[in-house]
Amino acid sequence: MISPEQVPGHLTDLAPYLSLVCEAQVLDFSVRAGYGPWLKLRVENPESLVGLATGQRFHVLLVAIGDDEMPAAANPQDRKPYKLSQLAGMLCADEQFRHWITQSYGEPCHDKDQAAQWLREACGVESRSFLDSVDSAGETFRDIMRGFDEWKQQQEGGA
Repeated sequence: MISPEQVPGHLTDLAPYLSLVCEAQVLDFSVRAGYGPWLKLRVENPESLVGLATGQRFHVLLVAIGDDEMPAAANPQDRKPYKLSQLAGMLCADEQFRHWITQSYGEPCHDKDQAAQWLREACGVESRSFLDSVDSAGETFRDIMRGFDEWKQQQEGGA
């Protein structure tokens, strides 16, 4: 494990492989129907964005900065847990989850809309938002997530 003091040096070493290194502040985070998780950032140095194009894809690494301007260690307890409806939205957007539905249940599931329809039917709800308030639907969804997780572990073990 590296210490917070070592992080800037490591980022410097990685610079040739990084498209963009700048300070940013989180302005908004939400999970939106049809879009999945959505993060809005304010970037300190707008010049660093020159040349970016809409739709361009990136791997993103976020390192929290403490009041002392040093990288802060991540604290998982500070994270707000996702609602079941948010997790459901993320799962439906996951190609691997849709493949699992097709393979495990024999239901053709080629896009996130088909996955959402399948999930609503499996959990007996009209909307994924009910997963947060209808106990039986939430428990069914948790069972589905457990089955998917077990399947993924088997896939990884067999690969």
